[in-house]
Order: sequence, then structure tokens, then C-alpha cells
Amino acid sequence: MADLTWGKRTSAKEARVASEFLSRPYLELIFVAAIFAVGLGLRLHGVSEPSIWLDEAVSWTQARLGFAEMIRATATDNYPPLHNIVLHFVIRFFGDSEAALRLPSAIFGALNILAIYWLGRSLRCRAAGS
Repeated sequence: MADLTWGKRTSAKEARVASEFLSRPYLELIFVAAIFAVGLGLRLHGVSEPSIWLDEAVSWTQARLGFAEMIRATATDNYPPLHNIVLHFVIRFFGDSEAALRLPSAIFGALNILAIYWLGRSLRCRAAGS
């Protein structure tokens, strides 16, 4: 069986071992949870560091406006408004610290790990999902 991802041939035994691993749902769940935890940890590391970038400052400024004003301000920007809408409500509930400003991006970034896993599984390719 050819393994195109690594450019080498795998033996039938290696293919069987990989197939057996993927056939155990609890191991797959543990594996995905571990990857998600590492990804979330990396995204949350330094989330409250006191350094605001230009794009963060623009989003912060727009999200602090009233809702209708924020939508109008975002309409003149070259980014879609979903991030600023989420940020608008995060600021209302958690304040406008650096951590609150970056938290939605960190959480959605970590959730992308699960979304990519789900996409791979939905395409009926367990190896892509795992």
C-alpha cells in the first residue's frame, strides 16, 4: 500500500496497525482532544500581553461604538463585520482589556481545529479527520 503523504511505502502490517488505531473511537477522541488542548493553549499563551497592533486598535475602536455606528464604520473597512460584532458583545460583557480583545480570535482559532477534524470526518476519510 502506497503512503503518498510521506513518499514511502508502508507495509501491510503498518497499514493494519493504523487502521486498528483509527477504529477505536475513544483513542481517536483522546487524540483529537489532546490536539485541541494544545492548540487552545498555544492560542491563549500571551493573550493578555500589553501590545496592541494596528488591526487590533481599529477593531477595538469600531467595536466600542454603538451597534449601528459600528456596522456603518465596519462597512467602510475592508474586513467583514462578524469579528467586530462578536467583539462588540465581548467588550460589553468582559470589558475592553487586551485579553478580552484577543479572546474571541483565540477561541475561534482553536475551534477551527475541531472544524477541520469534522470536515475530514464528513468527507468519509478518517485519516484526514484524525
